[in-house]
Amino acid sequence: MQTEIRRSIISGSAKAPPSGPFAHRAAVLALLTPGQTQISGAPPLQGIADTIAACRALGADIVQSEGTMDIFGPEEIVAPREVSCGGSNTTFKLMLPLCASLGSSVGITGSGALLQKDLSPFFGFLDAAGAKTAYGGALPAGVTGPFSAEERLYPGALGSQFLSGILLCAPLLGQDASIGIDGAVPGWEYVKETMAAMKEYGIRFHSCSQDFASLPGGQAYDLPGDIRVPASPCLSSYLLLAGALSGKAELEGSCDWQAHSGIFRQFGAGVAIRKHGISVSTGALSCATVDAQAAGVLLPHALVLASAAKGESEFTGMGSLPKRHRLRARKLCRELGRMGAKIDWHGGSITINGGKLTGAKIEPDGDPAVAMACAAAAVCAQGATTINGSECVAPSYPGFFGSLASIGAIVR
Repeated sequence: MQTEIRRSIISGSAKAPPSGPFAHRAAVLALLTPGQTQISGAPPLQGIADTIAACRALGADIVQSEGTMDIFGPEEIVAPREVSCGGSNTTFKLMLPLCASLGSSVGITGSGALLQKDLSPFFGFLDAAGAKTAYGGALPAGVTGPFSAEERLYPGALGSQFLSGILLCAPLLGQDASIGIDGAVPGWEYVKETMAAMKEYGIRFHSCSQDFASLPGGQAYDLPGDIRVPASPCLSSYLLLAGALSGKAELEGSCDWQAHSGIFRQFGAGVAIRKHGISVSTGALSCATVDAQAAGVLLPHALVLASAAKGESEFTGMGSLPKRHRLRARKLCRELGRMGAKIDWHGGSITINGGKLTGAKIEPDGDPAVAMACAAAAVCAQGATTINGSECVAPSYPGFFGSLASIGAIVR
């Protein structure tokens, strides 16, 4: 599938898409909470369907109707013979620690691209924490718990999803959890979101910083009432990026916009945060110095802004990024180079001499972040930009190109 985007003036308002990561975690929280929890507003993503199926395998009774899920958590989770994670990375990283906390052997299976991934770092962490795992380089695999989260060092490169999975089951373990975090966790905002939701369910923390998380064991989740899935600032930020490059984009939705607005201000774009929304508008974009680790999930946005801004921008700390994020940055830099940006990699840093971009044929290689970032860049590029394989965006943000068109982009 190809999508063509032409130079456009962004001027319009759109509804911010719901947060898929929050919906995954909300489903797991409801599984761990005895009784009924109603979750509304979850996006219709296959990954979330995979998490719902895994929750059913672990004993939840789930009724779905018109975007609403009623999840009835069991009084006690009994280890099933097998849990399938489908093709979802998020499902796997949330379910593996939970299965390892049950004290019995559980088979872990999956499908699609998940079968091709090297999952050994996650099984290795649990092995070191006292669980017994059987992983031969690919799923299916097995895990026998329990594991210990006491005085445990968590490598930040393992990411936010697996850490969230460990934290979610930590209150159910027999001992206190004390987890030191070694290095920056990409997507730390999702961990913060997880801990905030756990607190709403009655879980107490001794500490919950980027360096150390600790909480008492032997706690129980309490029903907080119905849950509405909030807006996703991460997905919304690609529409806001288009506004920062050419015009003004306004988004309606309730969430914490602050963490996703700083990168736009850093490059000179205008940002206005309201009670139930945000707008980002084009300013006199100027070069900046960016710490790649601190930029986190907004690194693609910063690379695009640097490519469009006048002057030379520098990105430090690239060598310290997890492999997946370095690969994404290299893909995006390659495509921005096709659009005319002058990008130089030297050691663990990048310099970008920005200015005018031109339309090009973009190959995102299946990475939705690369496709969405280049689509936003296209609105300020001279001529037409064609994104090949644009269907890769659908599993993350099904309505992205429609939303981009709704705020003024010329999309064909």
